[in-house]
Amino acid sequence: MPAQDNRPFCAAAPRTGSQGAAFCKRVDHAGSGLARALRFDSALTRRAGVAARLGPRMTEPGNRIEKKILLHAPLDRVWGAISQAQRFGAWFGAEFDGTFVAGARLIATIAPTKVDLEVARSQAPYAGRTLEFVVDRIEPMRRFSFRWHPFAVEPDIDYAKEPTTVVQFELAEVPGGTMLTIAESGFERLPFARRDKAFAAHDQGWEAQTGLIEKYLAQTP
Repeated sequence: MPAQDNRPFCAAAPRTGSQGAAFCKRVDHAGSGLARALRFDSALTRRAGVAARLGPRMTEPGNRIEKKILLHAPLDRVWGAISQAQRFGAWFGAEFDGTFVAGARLIATIAPTKVDLEVARSQAPYAGRTLEFVVDRIEPMRRFSFRWHPFAVEPDIDYAKEPTTVVQFELAEVPGGTMLTIAESGFERLPFARRDKAFAAHDQGWEAQTGLIEKYLAQTP
């Protein structure tokens, strides 16, 4: 199985041009994976104006990422944004070749996000590249999870031989809207040589993605 191409989630914004994978190797010096690819440095995160975010929380350092955000939208709208492939892709920046059904193995093709023009411009050079998602669990109105190979950036490595991490979206109705918790776990099972870079990349990346889903909900009915 050919390696999936995660470079849209690990390379920097347009200034890197065709350097892609080379920049990924320098992620510990220049920024972080998913975050840098989508131009989610700390300044951009601040500009997103996510006033209700409760802030990042990491448990079991280096193994699990957890982000929380209070979304000012009803539970059913937030559930639709994370559990329906077309809606998920609109804010995340991908198009899926099927629907989210437990056990489904899907190919996500990078397509610039529809909710942030600056981020969309940074994703545009990578449009058409693919990632593999395996839907793990679907508990309506409560929990959605999938598995993937994080930070899979080297074209000569067969990441299918490696363990996956699990990304989970959990919802809870709270005063003022819906609390969304995004968690990614399983980094401790990755090869030691790339474990820390993968964790750092996705830690900042998921922080940024909370801003995109917030924008999506604000911009769509």
